[in-house]
Amino acid sequence: MISRRSRSTNALLQRSADSGLPKNEEKFKKLHGEDIFEFKSFQVRIFCFVEKERSIILTNGFIKKKARTPGSEIERAKDLRKEYEKGRQK
Repeated sequence: MISRRSRSTNALLQRSADSGLPKNEEKFKKLHGEDIFEFKSFQVRIFCFVEKERSIILTNGFIKKKARTPGSEIERAKDLRKEYEKGRQK
C-alpha cells in the first residue's frame, strides 16, 4: 500500500518532470551557498542538482525528523554530485 506521503512526493516529482522545477519555495528551494536543491513534501526531503538547465539529477533523500536539515545529508548530496560529475568526464 502506498502511503499519502509517497503519493504526494511522487506527484511533486512527476509535475517537475512534466512542467519544470516548482516555483513554490515550500516545495523546492536552493540550499544557501550550494548548487544543491531540495524537493520538500511533508517530512520527505530529496536533494538534487540541475545539469545543463535541463536534467534534474536526484542524489539522496530522507525523512526529516528535526527542525534543521542534517549537515551530513547535505554533504552526502554534494559528494554524490561530485561522483556523478567525475563519472560523466570519462
